[in-house]
Amino acid sequence: MPETTAPVPSTVSTRRTTSHTDDGSRRGTILVLSAVLMVMLFGFLAFTVDVGYLTLVRTQLQNAADAAAIAGAHGLTVSPADARDAAYQVALANPVAGLVIQIDKNADIELGQWDAESRTFVSLAPSVEDQANAVRVTITMSKAKGTEIDLFFSPVIGTENAEMQIRSIATFKPRDVVLSLDFSASMNDDSEIRNMWSIGVAEVEANLFQIYQEMGSPTYGSMQWTPVEITSTDVPTVKTALGLDAVPYPYPGDGSWEKYIDYIINHNKLKYSTLYNYNKKYGYLTLVNYWQEETPEYTEIPTLWQTSEQPVSSLKNAVSLMLDFIGRVDSEDQVGFVAYCYTDDTAVLESPLTKDFDAVETLVMHRQAGHYSFWTNLGEGIKVAKEELDLNGRQDAAKTIVLMTDGQATKPDASPSQYAIDQATAAAAAGYEIITISLGSKADTGLMQQIADIGKGTHYSIPGGIPVAQVATQLENAFTKIGSSRSVKLVR
Repeated sequence: MPETTAPVPSTVSTRRTTSHTDDGSRRGTILVLSAVLMVMLFGFLAFTVDVGYLTLVRTQLQNAADAAAIAGAHGLTVSPADARDAAYQVALANPVAGLVIQIDKNADIELGQWDAESRTFVSLAPSVEDQANAVRVTITMSKAKGTEIDLFFSPVIGTENAEMQIRSIATFKPRDVVLSLDFSASMNDDSEIRNMWSIGVAEVEANLFQIYQEMGSPTYGSMQWTPVEITSTDVPTVKTALGLDAVPYPYPGDGSWEKYIDYIINHNKLKYSTLYNYNKKYGYLTLVNYWQEETPEYTEIPTLWQTSEQPVSSLKNAVSLMLDFIGRVDSEDQVGFVAYCYTDDTAVLESPLTKDFDAVETLVMHRQAGHYSFWTNLGEGIKVAKEELDLNGRQDAAKTIVLMTDGQATKPDASPSQYAIDQATAAAAAGYEIITISLGSKADTGLMQQIADIGKGTHYSIPGGIPVAQVATQLENAFTKIGSSRSVKLVR
């Protein structure tokens, strides 16, 4: 019987066919997935590149806003208009993404008050913008302004450009300022007969009469305002002729009628100079001059602080102007006050650093030439001011000493000028700026310039021999510049 061959199972062929079909499907799926992934990858790439670009643009925009706000804050020291102009010009000078910034000088540049405690900005109305202590600048990159930011790859996924807005606020950096002021006896020299040669006879006489009136126009014996000559050199005789025998001398201290009479008889300026023509002449004019030159201290004549003795009166008015200027703007400034020389020929802290400018002004106004002492101790004036800044100066505040004098360093007895330099060096090492003001022909301008250089500050020199009104103007200009010279900082 013939042998038969079993048929090959059809399943083998079927499985091979199915295997070929699966490989093709997988390859197709991978291609589809690859395409999708490539789109996604491209999208991520576009996103990454454009986000990086936008980060760069944002940095440029922030820098432009910061620079404009800082410039505006500096401009506030001049006027609101200057603040806006400065911020506007700086913003235009800083293109972003190759585009010139479009900024509205009024809507986008705001002047207002920055509250450091609550860290808030309040925009001020135009009528009170002179009280602003901060500038807020808003810069917008948008389609409406024609400054939208074009993107590189994002248009592929439907985003062609982006908009962005940045705000920056700059305000005044707080200051701790200690006024160290010379109240030596020479601070009334412009009101004395001996300086008529430079100030003018009529001017000094008018000033002496003003002082006499401010002291209450007192009357003693038979004296009159216009001095009358008495030729006798015998003090008792002159005293009797003036009707002063039974009149008590009006003030405590070292003065007396006898010393006044001796002063008129023997004072070299009066005795030998034909210019003054007051030799052996007695009256309220020469009496007021005697008080200022010989007994100016507060313990001797406690009413001279109320008078217009010069140049100390101009100094006090200049300080008052500076404090008023600072007080009009809430910039967190503090002011202290040191007077020199004190009764021990050093210096005294009259007021610690405070925001109560009225209290500081009152203390300054109540000081007179020679208030405590005849002498000048520049070194102690710097030392006591530094000690106050060391003790009460704030960490985030700019610290400044304002040193003013009309004379030369005379105390301590040993090397007074070098002592002042040593104290200035110590203050500068602590990071304190020193601004100096020299007043009059007797001031040591070289030393004051050196102290200002050590303290990286400014020296203002007001020359002698100029009219009192001009002295007052130059003092006011100096103190106004000091009051307006502010550092600024970004706060947001």
